[in-house]
Amino acid sequence: MSNKIKIARSTTRANLPATLEYGEQAYVKNAQFLVGNGDGTEFVVNDFNNLINVPEVGYTTVDSVNGHTGVVVLTKSDLSLGNVENTALSTWAGSSNIVTVGTVAAGAWNADVISTTYGGTGLHFIGGQNQMLGVNSEGTALEYKTFTSNDSSITITHNLDAINLTVTPGNYLLSSGGTITGDLTVTGDIYASRNDVVDFVDAPKLQQVEYGRVYVRSPDYRVVISSEYNQLGILGIASDTFGMSVGHVKGMKQVPIAIAGFVLAYVDKNYPPGTPLTCTVDGALTKMKATEKKAYPERLVATFDRPEPNPTWNGVEVRGRCWVKVA
Repeated sequence: MSNKIKIARSTTRANLPATLEYGEQAYVKNAQFLVGNGDGTEFVVNDFNNLINVPEVGYTTVDSVNGHTGVVVLTKSDLSLGNVENTALSTWAGSSNIVTVGTVAAGAWNADVISTTYGGTGLHFIGGQNQMLGVNSEGTALEYKTFTSNDSSITITHNLDAINLTVTPGNYLLSSGGTITGDLTVTGDIYASRNDVVDFVDAPKLQQVEYGRVYVRSPDYRVVISSEYNQLGILGIASDTFGMSVGHVKGMKQVPIAIAGFVLAYVDKNYPPGTPLTCTVDGALTKMKATEKKAYPERLVATFDRPEPNPTWNGVEVRGRCWVKVA
């Protein structure tokens, strides 16, 4: 780019030089653009459209000695934020060419939250009391999760990247499923939504449990369904209506045998309440003869209570069974 400003010959002074050399003065006075050649002679330029090839950018200054306004030429290295008006900065839309912003020491953040894509949390607020940070269900951001308890004896401690929950023994029970290790002492009542109590009996060779049938211990010590009247080795009725149990081992084939309470069982017919029952073929119950009851009291399985009129009870399919009281 040329370091000269060409001046057209159509200006008002005939003795205007053909070119204005770099470094010569140019300023505004009385609404006129003036140029000088260094000896104090001023030339008036009226036709601004004929100024071409302006080499640099400048800003105006006041000459207190000569009483006129001059132009200071700026290069890129001279331009700094100190020469930029505040109004220009406030309306500046920014630039994609800025890759480093340095240290921000003051000011207010008025932009949107920083997403996890760019290393942020996606959060615009701090959580409240008893809340913890966790990943949302979409896996796209963090969110605050409320931590609740029934008492004030749960504490949260941190250990590097882990959170450990310490429960004071004796103050909490699992609300659904799970295992309690150690002794459990209850001061008060324990309520169960179902009827009987069972003891799980190991039956490693049993293929399938049929609930409501009577099971016996065979001569070869297998657990099988009763196959005859008043059979020797009666264990009891397999129950699917129990509310409490003992002896259960995960991963082992077992039969839940009712040892107390009322249970749904297959009975060959309806009997008056209190009728003594013993086993018969296909694991069903039948009336026990008085002589058999006296001779073999250990073979009394249950007493008849009542038929169940509904097709389901407490979510259990009845399948024609009746209620009996375990003996």
